[in-house]
Amino acid sequence: MKRFLRNLHAKQTLKYAFDAAGLYAAKRLSNGKEARRYPKIHDVDINEERTRYVFTLLNGMDPKEIAKKEFVFRQVFGRNVELSGDLKRYVLTVYSAEMPAVLRYDFAEIQPVIERLKLGIIAGKDRHGRYVSFDLLTQPHILIAGETGSGKSTQLRSVLTTLIKQNRPDRLQLYLADCKKSEFHVFRKVEHVQCVLTSAEDIRRMLRSIKRELDERSNLTEQFEISHIDELPDDQRRPYIVVCIDEFLLLKKTPRSWTY
Repeated sequence: MKRFLRNLHAKQTLKYAFDAAGLYAAKRLSNGKEARRYPKIHDVDINEERTRYVFTLLNGMDPKEIAKKEFVFRQVFGRNVELSGDLKRYVLTVYSAEMPAVLRYDFAEIQPVIERLKLGIIAGKDRHGRYVSFDLLTQPHILIAGETGSGKSTQLRSVLTTLIKQNRPDRLQLYLADCKKSEFHVFRKVEHVQCVLTSAEDIRRMLRSIKRELDERSNLTEQFEISHIDELPDDQRRPYIVVCIDEFLLLKKTPRSWTY
């Protein structure tokens, strides 16, 4: 009975959200009253970590209205919600706990997560407290974006620290650039770091040099008929190269062309 009442209350709360968002079909009855039909709630699953709703829109409802009215679900259920779906079927997850505002760097915790990755990157933690990771080797391009003070540079230093601690200097070379001249000085004496550049012209020369190296590597993969430098013979092996540029927008504002 307790579980039934809990699920009933949860469904009533979701129905209230549908009402507040205007997600219903209304019909005027002969007695002057209005009858409303709401999206169909198929399932409510509740545990200690979250409450998950599964619902479908009525035929004729515009899915764009869900995106436009997502703020209503946050107003009703709080900020810790996740809404996913398309066209008709949607899943609304309401989490019990808030995401932590600060995540302290601890390589001892990170290492088991990335030990099977060649160039492991940690992107933070998910709603369940699990680290989110990926391999820079298979996803070689990263853009960290956000408003001022949101932690972009801190995240960048975390990425570099993890790469350094995970790889030997003979397997990884880092090329660091920062026109703001405030972020990468702490890495200057690290053996993996080939350079720390702060002027646009120096960065331009560095990128030209790396392009020449990439051309040489392409020639090697063609010569040995392989698809990646990891497959080269031991006497031809090359280290991984990671280029990291902080405040990239400042480079785009320089008057000189970046064509190379």
